[in-house]
Amino acid sequence: MTRPPVLSPEEIVAALAELPSWSGGPDGIERTFTRTDLQRAADMLGELAVIAEDLNHHPDVDVRWRTLRIFLVTHSAGGVTELDVAFARRVDELFDLPGPGNRSPELQAALDRIDTAFGKGRQGGTGQPDSGA
Repeated sequence: MTRPPVLSPEEIVAALAELPSWSGGPDGIERTFTRTDLQRAADMLGELAVIAEDLNHHPDVDVRWRTLRIFLVTHSAGGVTELDVAFARRVDELFDLPGPGNRSPELQAALDRIDTAFGKGRQGGTGQPDSGA
């Protein structure tokens, strides 16, 4: 598969302006989430794997107890590419959970998979998502 070219520093700044929860630069972009416990962080990791396989692009992920750090860089290109930005957008779409009336069909399907796999009442029985920091 042909990888897209590395983005210029200016293009990365512009992309990050549209991804306010992400930070970084030419060497990579990252976002950290904090969940209520390790199980919720592991659940999130499973959903990240779905995105990774769908895009054929695999992030560096660090899980420490309830904190999950996602780091994106296209190693084969030697820097940040549009593929990293696309991955970040997918992460934001999936984990920046809008109210039920604003959810895309893809997001709702992902939430339904989580509910089916782990039972109703995600996030400690409240039915409410954890905050992404």
